[in-house]
Amino acid sequence: METKQIIEIKGKDPLFKVMGIIIIGLLGAVLVNDCSGGDELPPEVVYKYKTDTIYKDSDYKQQYELALKEVERWKKAPPKTVVRWKQPDLEYVTITKVPDSILVELTNLKERIAIADNYIKFLPKNPKLVDLSLTKDTLGLNLLNVDGRVTSYIYPIYLDTYKYKWLEGNLNYTRTSTKTNKQKNNNFNNLYLNGGYDFFKESPKLEIEYFMTLGRFKIEANTGFQIKDVNAEVKLGYRLLK
Repeated sequence: METKQIIEIKGKDPLFKVMGIIIIGLLGAVLVNDCSGGDELPPEVVYKYKTDTIYKDSDYKQQYELALKEVERWKKAPPKTVVRWKQPDLEYVTITKVPDSILVELTNLKERIAIADNYIKFLPKNPKLVDLSLTKDTLGLNLLNVDGRVTSYIYPIYLDTYKYKWLEGNLNYTRTSTKTNKQKNNNFNNLYLNGGYDFFKESPKLEIEYFMTLGRFKIEANTGFQIKDVNAEVKLGYRLLK
């Protein structure tokens, strides 16, 4: 009988009913959102611009020499994997020299290809890029070398820490001037104002909570008050799983 009377008294408290409905509604919304998973938004289209072509009065050789000076103190990144493919057996090639180009004719082509002399004179030892694949942490290059053999190079890359440049047949790297891998710490990001209802003390409560993490440790401090009493506490937590 006493238990029933207590329940009836709580049930007649309007504030108790309102807080209970709000909490139950919030829990229901959280459960529905977690179960549904939400609709996935389509990826943003970032290639909405029109290509702008710029013509320079100077040749690229000067720009290339400046790039070489820039990476003089950079380090060379060794590839993690190198694959040397078998040299292909190509069909018969006919080459004809003209004043500013060479004409190449393959038996399986009906037209000749004109290759400018500057294509050979400028950086003659640099390999020809066949294809490139790039992910967040891996760079893959397939290069056709001057010996006619295709070689694949696979590099691990760390874009949050280093910047890269390909020059003279090598991938060069140096540490970035801005440490993008570390987020700027805001001391107030972990400061919260919490509100709720204490069902045991039948009283609304308001708390100010702050916590900070040190590796796997968490230091927490909070203070708050209820209509009936005031409390303050400090906690030290430790994350059990990495």
